[in-house]
Amino acid sequence: MYRKSEGFFLIELLLSFSALLLVSLFLIPDLIFLRDQARQTQIEKEAYQLLYEELKEKISVGGPFNNYSLDKRGTRFNITWYDRHEIGKKEVCVQVEGTKFSEGKVCELLE
Repeated sequence: MYRKSEGFFLIELLLSFSALLLVSLFLIPDLIFLRDQARQTQIEKEAYQLLYEELKEKISVGGPFNNYSLDKRGTRFNITWYDRHEIGKKEVCVQVEGTKFSEGKVCELLE
C-alpha cells in the first residue's frame, strides 16, 4: 500500500543541509569583508568630522592652535596644527592610530 508521508527523508535533509553549508562558505568571507569595510569607513568619517569641527571652531572662536589627542572606541585621533610658511596659512591634520583598518592622515588648510 502507498502511504502519503508529510515528513522529509534523511537524504533530503542531508542534501539541504549541505547546500546551506556550501552557500554559507561562500557568503561568510564576504560578510566579514563588508563589516571591516564599514568599520574603516566609519573611522574615516569620524576623522573628517573631527577635522572640520576643529576648523569651524578656529574660524568662529579663534584661540590657540594646540595639538591634542582623542580616544574614541579604542581608536586614537591625533589633531596636529602646522604652520605653512610658504603660503602663509595654518594647516590642521587628523592622524588615525590604534586600528588595523586605516592608519591614515587627513589634512586641510585654515582659510
